[in-house]
Amino acid sequence: SLHVLRRLLAGESVTLDGDFFHLQDVQVLPAPDPWVSLIVGGKSDAALQRAATLGDGWTAVFSSPRRCAESIARIAEYAERAGREDVAWRHSIELWCGFGPTVEDGRARLAPAVERFYGLPFETLDRYSPAGTPEDIAAALAPYVEAGVHTFHLQPVAGSSEEAAYGVAQVKQCLARAVPVSVRT
Repeated sequence: SLHVLRRLLAGESVTLDGDFFHLQDVQVLPAPDPWVSLIVGGKSDAALQRAATLGDGWTAVFSSPRRCAESIARIAEYAERAGREDVAWRHSIELWCGFGPTVEDGRARLAPAVERFYGLPFETLDRYSPAGTPEDIAAALAPYVEAGVHTFHLQPVAGSSEEAAYGVAQVKQCLARAVPVSVRT
């Protein structure tokens, strides 16, 4: 459970008789310094409560900016009720993005990759998959920043790995002009 993980990461001795693990007086020493952030994923109310009471942040996948804002607000409410009002939240989202000279070109590159990976028609996921120039993609990510997301885990699809890396760097620069963000690929 996250309670046990938090205690382990704090260097405390832990005993656990769980379904999958049996631990007797186990410690992680030295305790990580700086602290290892616990980021909780999931869209259910239970996942949001776990993020609020035990996590340092929440991560989303296939969520709209509106859904992210609602989830982040709910996490803040649950955290306040639990007495966790001073958390330096690290909310994030994972998004696929397609780089190209136009939105259509970026989508044309992105669609087959997403369909291969998930085995679903691209149309079911395209609203969560920005495409186009780095400026187009940054503009699509800006509402997530406004919703409270500041770390983006991007899965870039481009004509080459160099183009993908350059595109992600350009997206980061565009977003950093507005607010500090972290972008990982």
